[in-house]
Amino acid sequence: MKDMYPADLELKHENSKNDKSASYLDLKLDVLNGEIVTSLYDKQDDFRFKIVNFPDLSGNIPQDGSYGVFIAQTLRYAKACAKYTDFITRTLMLKTQLIKQNFHAKVLDRKLHRWHKRSDKAAVMDKFGHDMKKIISDLQSLPHTHGTKQKTKKQNPENKNKTSTARIKSKTNLSTSRADRASAG
Repeated sequence: MKDMYPADLELKHENSKNDKSASYLDLKLDVLNGEIVTSLYDKQDDFRFKIVNFPDLSGNIPQDGSYGVFIAQTLRYAKACAKYTDFITRTLMLKTQLIKQNFHAKVLDRKLHRWHKRSDKAAVMDKFGHDMKKIISDLQSLPHTHGTKQKTKKQNPENKNKTSTARIKSKTNLSTSRADRASAG
């Protein structure tokens, strides 16, 4: 090997615990019963800190394009995962993260269902042997504590602007009072 690679390139054997498992780019490769089984490998899972790598809908960004992130990642996961359980686990993790970032669970489900009906690329999900109703049902098995719209009274458009303005003023006063306290303390 030394004649193939320069001396300053250090090759490390990272999977020394098990020679039947390895990661390559975003794939995890396992040899099970003499067969190579792929799943998704995300190096960020090994980090001890949180990484925000998808849009947060609390900001001023287009929502439709942001929901497209869920479809694109779901397609990527379906291509990478050989087993349905790996696909569902990874997609549930994504959905949970997006809900915490102010996405709406029902909209995610609806967009996925609509995409599956309209796109030829969705055929990759057929390898799992489940119809879209089953997949969406399995993706609903997480607590919907964030990102679901709660039923509220319809608000008069004039009052909506007043409420938004009041929230902005309240946040401004809150951050000002925190800054004042910090400088006074």
